[in-house]
Amino acid sequence: MGILQRIAIAYLVTALCQIWLKGDDDVDSGLDLIKRYRYQLLAGLLITITYMVLLYGTYVPDWEYRISGPGSTEKTFTVKCGVRGDSGPGCNAVGMIDRKILGIQHLYGRPVYARSQQCSIDSPQNGPLPPDAPSWCQAPFDPEGLLSSVMAIVTCLIGLQYGHIIVHFQVKCLLSIW
Repeated sequence: MGILQRIAIAYLVTALCQIWLKGDDDVDSGLDLIKRYRYQLLAGLLITITYMVLLYGTYVPDWEYRISGPGSTEKTFTVKCGVRGDSGPGCNAVGMIDRKILGIQHLYGRPVYARSQQCSIDSPQNGPLPPDAPSWCQAPFDPEGLLSSVMAIVTCLIGLQYGHIIVHFQVKCLLSIW
């Protein structure tokens, strides 16, 4: 999935929240604003909780991937995980969910972490692998994947709430209070 698809999904969900999840209360103060848009705020909170539960609660088992070498040879790498709540590049829930739903063939073959000190002798540029490089250094990864796009929705919802503040309180002194 690309960045434009991620933005489109976030805008779509935010627009649906704006259409379906707003109250009919009049807005005269900050508390009234919270009352009117309480369901949107609740949706943002539930999405954030879901993200955190998936990110830190999902068990990531060991997994394998293949890289085509020179000629027709394929090399198979095994990434040893067996963990829950890891936020490192090889064993996080974000990558596992993308591999399961999108398939490993739909992920980027040259992720940005291949330029890290653990994965490149010439870090921060691309370079040859160090002799003790972890097995995940050449693993495919999608930085705009499904689970990370969930937080893009929350970011759009936060922007929508700032828009509500600007629209409902046009006086500059009230904006400074918020």
